[in-house]
Amino acid sequence: MKWAARLLKGTVVLIVTFLLTQWWMGTIWSERYWTWLNHLLGGQRLGLASDVELVTVLIFAASVSSGFLYFVVKVFRQFRK
Repeated sequence: MKWAARLLKGTVVLIVTFLLTQWWMGTIWSERYWTWLNHLLGGQRLGLASDVELVTVLIFAASVSSGFLYFVVKVFRQFRK
């Protein structure tokens, strides 16, 4: 049963990470962040700026979704007692 709970938690984290990343890529802040990164990398490095943005957004989204899931599980266990 423990493996099923871990699989479910991992799936939830992946889904929420995907949704947060999709949301971020659709905002104006994504374009501003990409522009800032491109300028920071010396300009004319469009692919590198896109890759760095994607990696940082994925790391941030995975961290947020993991923290959210941890909080939800903790609250659920507290009310279950």
